[in-house]
Amino acid sequence: MRLIVTTSSYPTRVDEAINAGGFVRDIVVQLVQLGHSVNVLTPDKGEPITGSPVPVHTFRWGGVERVLTRLNPRHPADSLRMACIMLGGCCALKRVCAQVQAEAILAMWAVPSGYWASSTGLPYAVWTLGSDIWGIGRYLWGKAIVRRVLRRAGYVFSDGLHLADEVSRLTGRRSEFLASCRTLPVESTPAAQLPENRLHLLFIGRWDRAKGVDILLEAMEIVLQRVPHVQLHLFGGGSLEKPIRWRASQGRLRDGVTVYGFADPATATAYLKACDVLVIPSRLESIPVIYSDALQCGCPVVATDVGDLGQIVRQHGTGLVCPPEDSDALAESLCVMASGGPRPRAQYAEALSHAVRLFQPSRSAARCAEVLAQLIVMRNKSNSSI
Repeated sequence: MRLIVTTSSYPTRVDEAINAGGFVRDIVVQLVQLGHSVNVLTPDKGEPITGSPVPVHTFRWGGVERVLTRLNPRHPADSLRMACIMLGGCCALKRVCAQVQAEAILAMWAVPSGYWASSTGLPYAVWTLGSDIWGIGRYLWGKAIVRRVLRRAGYVFSDGLHLADEVSRLTGRRSEFLASCRTLPVESTPAAQLPENRLHLLFIGRWDRAKGVDILLEAMEIVLQRVPHVQLHLFGGGSLEKPIRWRASQGRLRDGVTVYGFADPATATAYLKACDVLVIPSRLESIPVIYSDALQCGCPVVATDVGDLGQIVRQHGTGLVCPPEDSDALAESLCVMASGGPRPRAQYAEALSHAVRLFQPSRSAARCAEVLAQLIVMRNKSNSSI
C-alpha cells in the first residue's frame, strides 16, 4: 500500500525524546518492514529532520514549537499559528497525496493530523491520544472539530481503554484500544552504572501538573525520612522546570534526588535497566509510552490509579498502584518497594515478561495496516459500483 502518516509529533532526530515522536517513528519503521510505501507529513519544527527511514514532507506555519500543546489558544499570536497549522496542513497533505499517489492515510492524532486527512477524500484511520479528547475544551470549536474528524474517519483507534470509551461517547461510534509503544535499544544498551547499596527510583516524563512530578517530590520527602538509602533519578523538563529544580535542591532532597534533562532513548533504556522501580505519579493519564518502555527493560512500576494505568498495572501484576494526588499514599508504596526481601526487579520479573508481549510496535503497526487495507478495498468497491 502507498500510505501517508500525518502527525504533529514526528522527531527531528533519531534520539529526540520530546512528546510521542519516537513512538510515531517506530510505527513508520514497522509499516515499512511490512512492505508498505510510507511518506510522512508533519509541521516544520525549525530544523532539518535527520535519520528518518522514509521521506518526510514539512510545511511552514509561522512557528517552530516542537510540542504544539504548549501553544496557548487564548494568545492571539498562538491562535493564528494554530489556524495556520490546520489550514496549511490540509493544503500540504493534498499536494503530497497527489505527488505519491497515496491510497490511505494514518492520522496520528485527531488534531491537527486527522483534520488534514479529513480534507483529502482518501480513506483514513485516526489514532487518538488523551490530549485529543481531554484537552479539546481549551480550543474554540474544539469538540465540534474532533467529533467531525472522528465521525468521518474510516476507523478510530485510541491509546487507552477509558479513552476509547470517551471517544465512543463523543462520536457515537466504536473506538478500538491500540497500545502506543516504542522500540528501545534494549539489547545494545548497557545498564547505567549505579551504586548497589541504594534502591534506585526513576521518573522520566514532562514536568507539568498532569504528570504529578511535584507530588513525587513531596512523597520523596517522606520516603527519605523512613528509608534513607533510596535515590530518585529525575529526567525531564517542562513548564514546572524552575520550581522542580529548586525543590529538588533543598533539604534532604538535595542528596536523595538527582536531576537530569530529557532522556533520549538510549539514556532511558540505560536507566530503566539499572533502576529498581519506575514511578508514574500522574494526575491525568491514559497508558503512557514510558510504561511499555519499563516492561521492555524489566522494570516494575509504582503508578497512580488514573485512566487505564491502575487497571493495567493491577491486571498484569507489574507493580503497585496508589491513589492520585496523595503524596502519603505514594510514599507508602515506594517504601513497600524499598522494604526488605527480594529486589523489586526479581519480585516482578515473571509478570513483566508476560505483560510486555501486549505492548509491541510491530503488533500495533500490523493492526493499522490491516485496517487501512480494508478501508482501501471498501473505497474501491464503492467507486466501482458508481
